[in-house]
Amino acid sequence: MKVLIVNPPASISRDYIDYPYFANIGALQQAAFLESRGHDVSVADSFSVKESDVYPEETGDGFFAGCHIETLLSPYRKMSFDAVVLCLSVFHSPYRWNRTTEASIKAARDMFPDVSLIAADAYFGGMHYIGYDAKSFSLNYPQVDYLIQGESEVALAELIENPKMRRSLHGFKTGRGDVPLDELPFPAWHSIDLEKYWDFITRFLRAMGRNEDFSSTRRIIPVSFSRGCLFNCSFCCQSVNGRKIHYRRRSNERIREWLQERKDRDRMEGIAVLDGLANGEGFAELLDIFESLSL
Repeated sequence: MKVLIVNPPASISRDYIDYPYFANIGALQQAAFLESRGHDVSVADSFSVKESDVYPEETGDGFFAGCHIETLLSPYRKMSFDAVVLCLSVFHSPYRWNRTTEASIKAARDMFPDVSLIAADAYFGGMHYIGYDAKSFSLNYPQVDYLIQGESEVALAELIENPKMRRSLHGFKTGRGDVPLDELPFPAWHSIDLEKYWDFITRFLRAMGRNEDFSSTRRIIPVSFSRGCLFNCSFCCQSVNGRKIHYRRRSNERIREWLQERKDRDRMEGIAVLDGLANGEGFAELLDIFESLSL
């Protein structure tokens, strides 16, 4: 199957928490898993093209982050796909109506009128997840054929690989929250232009007045080596539609191999750990791995 994975632009509050410029990791995770299943995957990442930028929105006090959706999708206009997947992180506000997200969904629907249009949370662990009602999402964005909430890799692949399911769309599915992480590939960073991505992060931090966040190095890749949490804090979302997100983490051996590969290939100088890895076992050993790789 030919699939287009999209990380759309986002509307970001000046007082944001977590790391909105790392939200594309979810889309890259979906791309990697579909590639591992033999699918022909293209990635349109609004954070890693030459037009990627950050500037104040015309309405409200937020900032537009990324590349305009029409510009982002234009190179793929004449290509044929079996499915177009919009990966909507918490920063794309799938839990409520959002002007920028609506514009992305409408543009994708207009450009690919006869293709299955799928929205996916593409949850990858780490940063906050906000639960929301699937039916409300459908009312806000009726152009979407199918919604996958929570962890999306397996559910998305099953949907794409099942013609009967794709012909009977207009539905919702909750992804599994128990897939062993060593069975999943690492995000498909090879599918985007990292130099343009790092340029975008620099522009983002400058626009938000947060240059000090990564003042020591520029060539940083975000990582999420675990999902779920060992704790049960009342203020934090631990499940999706009643399905618990179980705590799992990648093995240190797999992490070391992948970090070495990225360092050799991309001249990576540092990583930004987005998840609660420090709470689990083996963290001291992992710190030794980081130090041995000069990260």
